[in-house]
Amino acid sequence: MVVKNQSQITDTFFEHEDVFRGMFEEAGIGMGISTIDGQFLLVNRALCQMLDYSEKELLAQSVYDITWKEDRSLTRDARERIVNDGRKMDTIEKRFVRRDGVVIWGLLNRTLVRDEQGNPHYFVSQIQDISEKKAHEEELRQSQEQLELAQTRLQDAINSLPIGFNYYDADERLVSFNQNVITRLDQAMELAPGKRAEEIIRDAAYSGIVLEAIGREDEWIEQRLKRFREKGNAFEYETTDGRSILIRNAATSEGGTVAIRIDISEQKQAEREIRLLNESLEQKVSEATTELQASEKRYRLVLENLAHAAIVIDTIGMIQYVNPEAENIFGYSTDEMIGNNINMLMPEPVSSAHDGYLARYLNTGKSKIIGVGRAVDGKRKNGTTFPLDLNISETTIDGVTSYFGTIRDMTDRVKAEREIVEARLDAETSNRVKTEFLANMSHELRTPLNAILGFSEALSGNIFGPLGNEKQHEYLDNIHKSGQHLLDLINDVLDVSVIEAGKLELNVTEVDIGDTITASLLLVKSRAEQGGVEFINADDGLRLVLRADERRMRQVFVNLLSNAVKFTEPGGTVDVSVQCKKDGSAVIEIKDSGVGMTNKDIRRAMDLFGQVQRDDKKNYEGTGLGLPLTKRLFEAQGGNLLVESEPEIGTTVIVEFPRDKIVAQN
Repeated sequence: MVVKNQSQITDTFFEHEDVFRGMFEEAGIGMGISTIDGQFLLVNRALCQMLDYSEKELLAQSVYDITWKEDRSLTRDARERIVNDGRKMDTIEKRFVRRDGVVIWGLLNRTLVRDEQGNPHYFVSQIQDISEKKAHEEELRQSQEQLELAQTRLQDAINSLPIGFNYYDADERLVSFNQNVITRLDQAMELAPGKRAEEIIRDAAYSGIVLEAIGREDEWIEQRLKRFREKGNAFEYETTDGRSILIRNAATSEGGTVAIRIDISEQKQAEREIRLLNESLEQKVSEATTELQASEKRYRLVLENLAHAAIVIDTIGMIQYVNPEAENIFGYSTDEMIGNNINMLMPEPVSSAHDGYLARYLNTGKSKIIGVGRAVDGKRKNGTTFPLDLNISETTIDGVTSYFGTIRDMTDRVKAEREIVEARLDAETSNRVKTEFLANMSHELRTPLNAILGFSEALSGNIFGPLGNEKQHEYLDNIHKSGQHLLDLINDVLDVSVIEAGKLELNVTEVDIGDTITASLLLVKSRAEQGGVEFINADDGLRLVLRADERRMRQVFVNLLSNAVKFTEPGGTVDVSVQCKKDGSAVIEIKDSGVGMTNKDIRRAMDLFGQVQRDDKKNYEGTGLGLPLTKRLFEAQGGNLLVESEPEIGTTVIVEFPRDKIVAQN
């Protein structure tokens, strides 16, 4: 049989059952009948409302016209599978375009009707708006990304906290060392300047403190000495008192070796907790996703092709029709439901009041639920109640009024949404624990470092008597510089943790930026002179007064000026300027003629603990916290920091403050 026109198809489809015509036209789910090529022949009211078309407008469209361009091939492939593979139905998730251009997600179920000869005749399509489901899936993805980001930042922070070190010369003799953290092991190794690395490793092996060395001392000494000489490696070992020690070896430019020792016991414990938390969250997300998908698969369309329950009642509430899914949801057979009042499927007090609601609607025409979705409770045959989503539409056929309802069981969905909220809260808790850990560790590390700095300064000042030779002065100077570097790192980590925790306190006053920049220049002047770098246009006479924290402003300007000097070769310049714009805002620029950066380098430098890897292999001392911390401190005071740079040309740091932060300018 060949279908020649729309009238033939519609007459064929409805030639026996007028009741199904009414159900099609008044169904709360979008439905359409189309040709094999996708041209709409019939559409119902729900589909028109879903896509924001009138019936006439939609009938002028094809399935492909209302499909998002990227999903049209998917639709064609599904059509070919049904037509060519002898399949009856096919279900796909795809995007539709409403008349106003808004893209929505829909679940498309197409049933192929064949003629008596088995030739493809027409498609019956049902479309359900699943945009909400897609939104929940996106929430799950974002929660997982947040969790992974929290884990990465915690790992980077912990691994970037050097605590103790041994410095060896090219002859593998100990030059300087730090024994303020791993005291027991250091004492056992009897650390002393001039002692060879092999002797120190041997003392550690026979100390009885290194767990893996007990009973195999000679073998452990050989392995440990090999690792020491390989440079650039890292390994761990455990002590007999239950601590985990990380060793990092790095070569110096003079051919010596720096051995960094870090107590990572708390880190290991944190990793175990994070791993357990991650496994728990992954399990919850997996279970929520599985249950959500299982629930969504049950949501079909009308009649026998629907996963939703479908029920038809008359004007006095008697059940006239139920589909198989209604049997599944409520636990009653079809025979048990048809001919009985719909209130058998409702818990009290709604069950007793339902007949009154229906009578009032017939008398007044006012209803709260017909034509709109509503969340209510249903009652199963076993007496248990459950949440459901109810859609009711009114239809009149041959003067007989009936009510058609589609029902979705929301039990799994409600449970899944609750677990999504719990997963998000767990991720937020993990990030907060990380921030608190960094703050606490930074505070704990300051005290011993300050002691090192104080004692090294005292010895250098001959407070306890003169030192024996210049070499001792040199070693003390190295100890003091290294201790100051570690203290700077800890202070930066503490500042970052305070900012991320939202606990940064600012002492806001009126700050003269010219005076602040001048004071900052004095602090880095000596380094600039040593490096052969010249400051130009550093004082142009412009007076700019901002509402800001003076100490924090001096901190960030010193950092920016130090960076500019550090990355500028001898003979280069650093230009400092202050400008006021026409809109009343102010711009401060620090421009150097240094090595510069690529755009990729800039993004890396702005990340916490991110350090740019340079091809010249020159050692630029730094922590990876300077620029990110500076940007956050400017932003906390209402400013904004931008970086522009070009390799071999130089870098310009631009700091902008809005008009409302400026007290005076001239």
